[in-house]
Amino acid sequence: MGWNKKRQLIWYQINDSEAIARHMEKMAAKGWHLEKTDNWGWRFQRGEPQTVRYAVTYFPDASIFDALPTGGQAAYFGHCSAAGWEYVSAYGPIQYFRSALPDPAPIETNEWEKLRAVHRSMKKTLVLSNALLILSESLSLWSRWASFRLFPMRSLSSSSDISLMLLLVTMLLYCAGSLTDYFVWYIRSKRSVARGGTCAKVHTKAHRVAGLILLAAVGVELFALVLEWANPAMRPILLYSFGGVALLLAGTQGMLWLLKKRGCSREAARWGFIAACVVLAVLFAFGMVPFARHTVQSGVGQKTPAYTYTDSRGWTWSIHRDQLPLTLEDLGFLVTEADHCSYGLEEKRSPLAAYTELSQWAMSRESSLTGLDCQVCVISWDWLREWCWQRLLVFYDRYSPYTYVQPLPEGVIEARRAGDTYILLCEDRVLTVFPGWEMTAEQLEAIVLRLSGV
Repeated sequence: MGWNKKRQLIWYQINDSEAIARHMEKMAAKGWHLEKTDNWGWRFQRGEPQTVRYAVTYFPDASIFDALPTGGQAAYFGHCSAAGWEYVSAYGPIQYFRSALPDPAPIETNEWEKLRAVHRSMKKTLVLSNALLILSESLSLWSRWASFRLFPMRSLSSSSDISLMLLLVTMLLYCAGSLTDYFVWYIRSKRSVARGGTCAKVHTKAHRVAGLILLAAVGVELFALVLEWANPAMRPILLYSFGGVALLLAGTQGMLWLLKKRGCSREAARWGFIAACVVLAVLFAFGMVPFARHTVQSGVGQKTPAYTYTDSRGWTWSIHRDQLPLTLEDLGFLVTEADHCSYGLEEKRSPLAAYTELSQWAMSRESSLTGLDCQVCVISWDWLREWCWQRLLVFYDRYSPYTYVQPLPEGVIEARRAGDTYILLCEDRVLTVFPGWEMTAEQLEAIVLRLSGV
């Protein structure tokens, strides 16, 4: 935007007109004068430092979909101009005025009318938007929590998953707190005005602190996504996600700007904006599926295999040679080159857990060699490790009732078997083993020994 323009996010609650006006006056004293306000925040123009007065008022009948001020607004602007107030900008029902007079007459003198205007404006802005956000955040949080309960160890070892849950909870609390605080303010203001007083003071500092907490949660999530960038397989997905969201925002706001520029009516602009949101959101959602499929099929961002192998049916497999802490060879199996075994290792780490998954499978159709999958999750906190263990028992008990494993290998607190799956609770980790055979006590002890150092 250049050195002569500046943007600021709006961290004030919309009904905090006094604090917003004082902020504008401080900016003007520094040479930054309000030029425009929109859903992205405030835009300032550099100029000479001035001592001016600002006022923020509310015109509930106005809408963000209006291309031009309504007839009522135009008359309102004329009334304010006659009183020495210059109209600066408006976004929907929220209007900004300034005056060079040292002590201009107040625009609003009737507290009842002011409170009604604020409340009608807030119902169209803060109340509606926060209610929709609470609904969407609750659904997202419920979906994430359901996935977390099914696969807790994967989620705990992912910094991005943890930070996203934290962000959703923070946003939910922020929106719910904003709504609660507003309605408390409205009730207090009604009582105050009924007694002949003025509207109640808004908790400006509390709102700014809450906004900073929300901003910190966003920063944590972005930092976690930067950490995910280290995983080559995640880079195409992250690029698509960030790019898609940016295009979604730019496309919807661009459509609204175009409709208003063409002078469309309020209803035409509203429905055109809604249609743009729905179409772009559907395109983004449906585009993710083939994009992700293409990413997997083409191997973009995947680890480079040691070689590729085409089996007797013409299927091509990527053969990996990752260094595994446990192999079939360690358990007494004879593995030959004709088996074309692939050795895969995946590692994830977060402040809460370290997750390792290893696998070894023969890709040759002529091979009689069995396969092996193991998952290791190291969790420092006893209560969290115990909770993950209980969630695994619940999950596997749905498909096959478990039995107790005896004797217990050294270092194992408890062990269960559900079908072909072995679940072991150790002193600092949880092990899940998927062998293609019924293991002996010696093999199980060897597995625990080998995976104790992961």
